[in-house]
Amino acid sequence: MTPSQDNNSNKSNTNGGGMFQFRFWFKWIILPFTIGCILSDFLPQEIADRAVDILLYYPKSMLECSSNQTSTLPLESSSQPLNPSTDTVPEMQEISEEEDDDDDEEEEERDAISRALGDGDLCFQRLLKSMAKEDAQVANHLMTAATTTTAQEEDPVGDSGVILVMHRNGDSEGCGVSVDFLTQLRMALLHLPECPVAFTKYQVESILSSTFHTMFTFCDSQESIENRTGEEGFLGYCDMGEDKTPVLLDHDKLIPVATSPDPDAPTFLPCHFHSREGVRMTSFQKLMQAIVDKYKEVPQEICEEAEDGMQYCYFDDKEVHLYAVPAGRTFMFAPSYVGETFDLPHIQGADPDKPVYMKVLSVSPRVFDIFNYFTRDESQGLVDKAIAEKSDSHRMKRSSTGASGYNMNTRRTSENGFDTHGKTAQAVKR
Repeated sequence: MTPSQDNNSNKSNTNGGGMFQFRFWFKWIILPFTIGCILSDFLPQEIADRAVDILLYYPKSMLECSSNQTSTLPLESSSQPLNPSTDTVPEMQEISEEEDDDDDEEEEERDAISRALGDGDLCFQRLLKSMAKEDAQVANHLMTAATTTTAQEEDPVGDSGVILVMHRNGDSEGCGVSVDFLTQLRMALLHLPECPVAFTKYQVESILSSTFHTMFTFCDSQESIENRTGEEGFLGYCDMGEDKTPVLLDHDKLIPVATSPDPDAPTFLPCHFHSREGVRMTSFQKLMQAIVDKYKEVPQEICEEAEDGMQYCYFDDKEVHLYAVPAGRTFMFAPSYVGETFDLPHIQGADPDKPVYMKVLSVSPRVFDIFNYFTRDESQGLVDKAIAEKSDSHRMKRSSTGASGYNMNTRRTSENGFDTHGKTAQAVKR
């Protein structure tokens, strides 16, 4: 073959390969997506969900097969259950195929769980698909380790690596712990009558409340509520009753939770859940990501001196703290000691280059010093505007008492003024 013929042959192969890739993408991705968009308003929800699964899973599977690559995460088919025993995690030692008797028993138990989940494990696979691949592998590893640890009834910290600690709203002490939360969530999703493509935050909070009800039996209400026996458990804490539940604007969107499948079983309003810093868990992905991020943190070594004079060191447990807030109520920070700090990276202050954080000045009552929320110029602007105010209702004057009228009390000697509509006040409100 002459050099010119060889060049023509290479060009032909290149063009042919490019045309094949174009046909593949057009046939399996562009065309199905376009058809799905056109027909989405006319198809039943079940068929639409199935179309989404095909678009999510099958093209990626075929791409990996065409490139002769295999995935370390067995999520390529929506009809196949996860097999945690075959997952790999970066910087983690692979499980040998030749296990001893104890390891064989653990593997059989994991397989039994996978068989129990069956082919309906679509929701959990979707959750993993929505996460980064490495994070999804970590989630699978944590679920496997927790299942193994629970079966062995050993100290959960050493094997699972992450513990979920549940708190009542504003309580610094946890009322319950779980090492297999991901497995419990997976089972809860499996038993749903249908798996929507996207969960609303109200669905998420209802499902979490139902799941936690069976997990945290000691996280019941500490308040005296009429017609309550205390047997309502966690759901009895989430729903404080009609007299003690403020009706907020989204009250009608809350999805009640039943204590059992019995149609006559009582129902309760769900809790909403927050991180230690007050971030509301509005999706399963957000909660799972918090657990994965905690697992990735470098463990902190703690050293203490014992009575015998010896120093003992250990690594701090990796714990994700979740705060359950009853329906209609607002989140309260839970300080443990004076000087404790709360980093608030989700809060945007006046200066984006300065992080917003709080420092505890008093535990009871709760008093915090908030840093970098607004600038000194804004602070001075609020003071100047309030002092210059002329209206009788907002100007600086002696504080009053009582629900109506202007009533002075000899014991209350403070003065106050208000800036409610000034430019700086509006900016700080936003």
